[in-house]
Amino acid sequence: SGLLYSAAAVDECSGRVVGHGALKFKTPGGSVAELAAGIVHPDVRRMGVFGLLEDFLIKQARRLELDGVFIDAVANHVASQQLSEKSGFRSCAIMLGLLPSDSEFKGITGLAKQKISVLVRYKLLKDYSQVKIYPPARHSRQIESLYKAIGIDVAVLLASPAEACQG
Repeated sequence: SGLLYSAAAVDECSGRVVGHGALKFKTPGGSVAELAAGIVHPDVRRMGVFGLLEDFLIKQARRLELDGVFIDAVANHVASQQLSEKSGFRSCAIMLGLLPSDSEFKGITGLAKQKISVLVRYKLLKDYSQVKIYPPARHSRQIESLYKAIGIDVAVLLASPAEACQG
């Protein structure tokens, strides 16, 4: 359907699948994908398997000429945040209490004691010259800082009240 581009890591000696990751699209042919569905067999965790999958998928995203990729990193799993930081992902949003308190990431975080927040991290894959944006005046500084956080230079242009209402 064009919504998922999967990659598997296979142990060459045993032929066993030891990891999986994917580029997940909201719509076929989208310009941004989520780096998702990451899982690594417990026997090979902390051996760089997910890093290899991530590198492979980012290369595929570049080959597909995507604008960028993003990761939803659970806030209570520091390792996923550190790995995405090393790979050049930048924080651009936090979704507080997004996941229910009964969420469990076996062998990684254990059972949560409260709702889990998700840190959205973005990796820009294309170079942009300055982008013009027309945010609502009361939110212009926050929106400008979000663009800058992911590496896009913006020119904030405020629409007149009449222009803003024409939507």
